[in-house]
Amino acid sequence: MTTRREKIEELLLEGYYSVPELAKTFGVRPSIIVEDLKHLLHSLKVKGYHLRTTQIVCYKCGRRTHPRGLHYISRCPECGSTHIERPRYHLEKIL
Repeated sequence: MTTRREKIEELLLEGYYSVPELAKTFGVRPSIIVEDLKHLLHSLKVKGYHLRTTQIVCYKCGRRTHPRGLHYISRCPECGSTHIERPRYHLEKIL
Protein backbone atom coordinates (compact mmCIF):
# COMPACT_ATOMS: atom_id res chain seq x y z
CA MET A 1 0.00 0.00 0.00
CA THR A 2 1.41 3.39 -0.98
CA THR A 3 1.20 6.46 1.22
CA ARG A 4 -0.26 9.83 0.22
CA ARG A 5 3.25 11.28 -0.02
CA GLU A 6 4.36 8.51 -2.37
CA LYS A 7 1.30 9.14 -4.54
CA ILE A 8 2.03 12.88 -4.57
CA GLU A 9 5.60 12.07 -5.63
CA GLU A 10 4.31 9.93 -8.52
CA LEU A 11 1.91 12.66 -9.67
CA LEU A 12 4.58 15.37 -9.54
CA LEU A 13 6.94 13.23 -11.60
CA GLU A 14 4.26 12.99 -14.31
CA GLY A 15 3.21 16.64 -14.50
CA TYR A 16 2.56 20.02 -12.87
CA TYR A 17 0.00 20.31 -10.05
CA SER A 18 -1.09 23.13 -7.74
CA VAL A 19 -1.71 22.70 -4.02
CA PRO A 20 -5.52 23.03 -4.41
CA GLU A 21 -5.52 20.39 -7.17
CA LEU A 22 -3.59 17.95 -4.99
CA ALA A 23 -5.79 18.71 -1.99
CA LYS A 24 -8.91 17.99 -4.03
CA THR A 25 -7.41 14.78 -5.43
CA PHE A 26 -6.65 13.42 -1.96
CA GLY A 27 -9.60 14.95 -0.12
CA VAL A 28 -7.51 16.85 2.43
CA ARG A 29 -6.93 20.50 3.36
CA PRO A 30 -4.31 22.45 1.37
CA SER A 31 -2.24 22.87 4.55
CA ILE A 32 -1.81 19.08 4.72
CA ILE A 33 -0.49 19.04 1.13
CA VAL A 34 1.95 21.86 1.95
CA GLU A 35 3.29 19.82 4.88
CA ASP A 36 3.62 16.78 2.61
CA LEU A 37 5.53 18.85 0.03
CA LYS A 38 7.90 20.16 2.71
CA HIS A 39 8.59 16.59 3.82
CA LEU A 40 9.09 15.47 0.21
CA LEU A 41 11.66 18.24 -0.33
CA HIS A 42 13.96 16.70 2.27
CA SER A 43 13.55 13.09 1.18
CA LEU A 44 13.77 13.80 -2.56
CA LYS A 45 17.15 15.53 -2.35
CA VAL A 46 18.60 12.16 -1.40
CA LYS A 47 16.90 10.54 -4.41
CA GLY A 48 18.30 13.22 -6.75
CA TYR A 49 15.13 15.20 -7.51
CA HIS A 50 14.42 18.93 -7.51
CA LEU A 51 11.00 20.57 -6.97
CA ARG A 52 10.24 23.00 -9.80
CA THR A 53 7.62 25.74 -9.41
CA THR A 54 5.78 27.94 -11.89
CA GLN A 55 5.14 31.63 -11.32
CA ILE A 56 2.14 33.14 -9.55
CA VAL A 57 0.19 35.19 -12.11
CA CYS A 58 -2.36 37.82 -11.06
CA TYR A 59 -5.16 38.28 -13.58
CA LYS A 60 -6.07 41.69 -12.13
CA CYS A 61 -2.76 43.58 -12.02
CA GLY A 62 -0.69 41.28 -14.26
CA ARG A 63 2.11 40.75 -11.76
CA ARG A 64 4.19 37.60 -12.15
CA THR A 65 6.30 36.40 -9.26
CA HIS A 66 7.92 33.23 -8.00
CA PRO A 67 6.59 31.91 -4.71
CA ARG A 68 8.88 32.22 -1.70
CA GLY A 69 8.99 28.94 0.13
CA LEU A 70 6.23 26.38 0.32
CA HIS A 71 2.97 27.79 1.56
CA TYR A 72 -0.57 28.07 0.28
CA ILE A 73 -0.99 31.21 -1.84
CA SER A 74 -4.52 32.59 -2.08
CA ARG A 75 -3.96 36.27 -2.93
CA CYS A 76 -1.75 38.37 -5.17
CA PRO A 77 1.17 39.76 -3.13
CA GLU A 78 0.88 43.08 -5.01
CA CYS A 79 -2.83 43.99 -5.17
CA GLY A 80 -4.45 41.39 -2.90
CA SER A 81 -6.74 40.01 -5.61
CA THR A 82 -7.89 36.41 -5.25
CA HIS A 83 -8.10 36.03 -9.04
CA ILE A 84 -4.67 34.44 -9.49
CA GLU A 85 -3.07 31.46 -11.12
CA ARG A 86 -1.49 29.59 -8.24
CA PRO A 87 1.98 28.09 -8.52
CA ARG A 88 2.24 24.55 -9.84
CA TYR A 89 4.84 22.06 -8.72
CA HIS A 90 6.76 19.38 -10.62
CA LEU A 91 9.59 17.00 -9.75
CA GLU A 92 12.63 16.97 -11.99
CA LYS A 93 15.65 14.67 -11.92
CA ILE A 94 18.90 16.47 -11.09
CA LEU A 95 21.60 15.73 -13.66
